[in-house]
Amino acid sequence: MQKIILLITGLASLVLAQEKTLHLLALEGIDYASTLQYKKAVAAFDRMIAREPENPQGHFLKSAVYFWMFSADMHNEALGEEFKNLSLKAVEVAEKRLDKNEDDIDALFYLGGAYGSLGRYYGLTKSYINAYWYGKKGMNILEDVVGRDSTYWDAYLGLGIYHYLADVLPKFVKVLSFILGIDGDRAQGIRELNIAVEKGTYTRTEAMFFLGAIYTYRERDYYRAIDIWNRLLKKYPDNPGVLVHLGACYGRMGLCDKAMEVYTKTLAAISDSMLIPVSSVYYQMGQVQFRLNRFDKAIDSFEKSVATDSLFSGNRRWTYGWSHYWLARAYEMTGNAEKASYHYRAAMEDDNERLQRRAAENLEEPMDEVDKRLTIARNLSECQDYQNALSMLEAELKNITESGDDSGHKDKTEQISYEIAEIYYRLGRYNIAINALNDLLSRPEAESKRYYYWAHYYRAASYVRIGMKQKALEDYEIASEDDDIFLQDQIRQDKATLDVE
Repeated sequence: MQKIILLITGLASLVLAQEKTLHLLALEGIDYASTLQYKKAVAAFDRMIAREPENPQGHFLKSAVYFWMFSADMHNEALGEEFKNLSLKAVEVAEKRLDKNEDDIDALFYLGGAYGSLGRYYGLTKSYINAYWYGKKGMNILEDVVGRDSTYWDAYLGLGIYHYLADVLPKFVKVLSFILGIDGDRAQGIRELNIAVEKGTYTRTEAMFFLGAIYTYRERDYYRAIDIWNRLLKKYPDNPGVLVHLGACYGRMGLCDKAMEVYTKTLAAISDSMLIPVSSVYYQMGQVQFRLNRFDKAIDSFEKSVATDSLFSGNRRWTYGWSHYWLARAYEMTGNAEKASYHYRAAMEDDNERLQRRAAENLEEPMDEVDKRLTIARNLSECQDYQNALSMLEAELKNITESGDDSGHKDKTEQISYEIAEIYYRLGRYNIAINALNDLLSRPEAESKRYYYWAHYYRAASYVRIGMKQKALEDYEIASEDDDIFLQDQIRQDKATLDVE
């Protein structure tokens, strides 16, 4: 009898140890993926699959690694295909588990997660019908999961991603979403993502990355973003995949020197075992160096971005064409017209129509000395040196006006006036900003100018600051007619503080 008890106890201990080992393998693989060591992550998840091939967890986590790799290299069709195959395998395994036990909530979670990931993939590849179908199916399943167990915290990642993305789709996709019945709720999505961040087991790290990214690149809530990136750095010290986003935060805040410090640290932290597109780091460094008016250093960074572009996967990334464009701009600033022309032409070979158009326009109309001075002033403003930027712009406007060459630089004087008004807004001198914008917007040709919608936005924001809410709403209404997603986001955030629709 005692031997039987010992045998049963031993078998129970073995099972518990095996379960614990699977759990630790899952966390180990997630840590590898989070530090960009994707090959090691795949190996960890392969061990999980070999041990329990009928458990969907290993299949799902392995598919997630391929999704992260594909997200960084969306021209790599092989990665996309492998992700789809692994996701469909996770679906198959989860469904078999549910056929045996329809109350297997873990299998239900991984089924919903796999469908949701497929929806995100098709969204990235702009296959919106598929994105809707898989995303909606995944969301319905995950809602079933939390309906059965509201403390199944990992499920809130997928729900948060779905609700957030469905609310920030481009206008033409939102029309499709309305027809198909997609319910988006940005605020709910953020709340659900925060639940996954604070309480998730396997989805916590991915939720932090996703939430940090939307705070950085969509919400422009940089202080919350910085808090998340620093929390991740505490867990994964000197992780270049985190540092590069932290650098982007500082750059977008206008803290240019701080951004450069972080990007330099990012490059030093990259090791041979990490799969990271280093060209993107050089590109962002070049952007900040250009704004710091360090054009020779910017040239060096953009050259390195071009040179390292295909090293990540053998495919060119979006930074390749834009690096050529900014190389051209930097060479113009240093007076090398021949090299500027070469890089503008290289940028025009990219398949991005907006880039082609801008490069062609700049090639046709090279910078003159006024343009160069205005670029320097604009850079000063973007790095928060508002007083020096304002002095340069006002002096330039005075020189053009007093020289009698106002007609020859009409577009430039208008652009200078707009930028001066924007700086006065940023300096908190709202009445001066309003007066300057009133003058610009009263001109007959104002509606045809590229500054038109942003001028209405800054006048609205200035009215808010001096308590003229109704006038602000009128300008917000006009500014919202533009299709600039960043302007749309800014208007939405401003109006939310006014508690109006």
